[in-house]
Amino acid sequence: MIWLFAMYVREKRIPDSKFRSVLRVKIACNSIRTVSQAFVSSNKQAVYDGRVELDTHADTFVAGRNCLLMHFTERICDVMPYSDEYEAKRGVPIVQVATGYTAANGQRSILIFNEALWIPELEHSLMNPNQLRHFGIDVQDNPYSSSPMVVKKDDKEEEFVACLKSSGTNIYIDTWTPTDADLQEYPHIVLTSDIQWDPHLICFPGLSNLEAQDTTYQDPYHQPMSSTFKSSMQEL
Repeated sequence: MIWLFAMYVREKRIPDSKFRSVLRVKIACNSIRTVSQAFVSSNKQAVYDGRVELDTHADTFVAGRNCLLMHFTERICDVMPYSDEYEAKRGVPIVQVATGYTAANGQRSILIFNEALWIPELEHSLMNPNQLRHFGIDVQDNPYSSSPMVVKKDDKEEEFVACLKSSGTNIYIDTWTPTDADLQEYPHIVLTSDIQWDPHLICFPGLSNLEAQDTTYQDPYHQPMSSTFKSSMQEL
């Protein structure tokens, strides 16, 4: 599904009606959410191992089959491919999902991602690190840094660290689809905000002024005039 790696989202609200239906999910106007059995965890629920890969071209978290649908918002969006040669994926639900993470020491956690795109046919999920950073999560994904690559949440109630892995140029964490029992047994770690996420309205800090401060660089095609040449020009 390489077309997902470069996309933008056009969001729209579901029209008002007695029941609002998106794909196989129905939402009542009184905010009572009824999710079909296709998306509800059960004793026979399939559990998939997969990756959550870091990808800044996917401007919103994309939940694949290694995630479990938790809650559905009243919004859908169209996922646009990087090329006009491919058709857009219409009516993608914006949801809250959970995925399970096992640390190197065996400790398990349930990672909660709000404002995610629900595409369960994907083998792996995609995570935009800037969506996490916007929520105050530390993401160190530079493999050439002296610091280890981690996703870290410094919170007294939800302290969490996940070590990032790499395969070639891909950076990721391994996760699995949690079951109902997993949701009850393991701590929940929220990694993205539940406030409506619009990546087109996000403004990062301004550009660095290091270029303007750098006085060591000299343009080889624009050498400064010598004092002798300047004097000659003034006499003319």
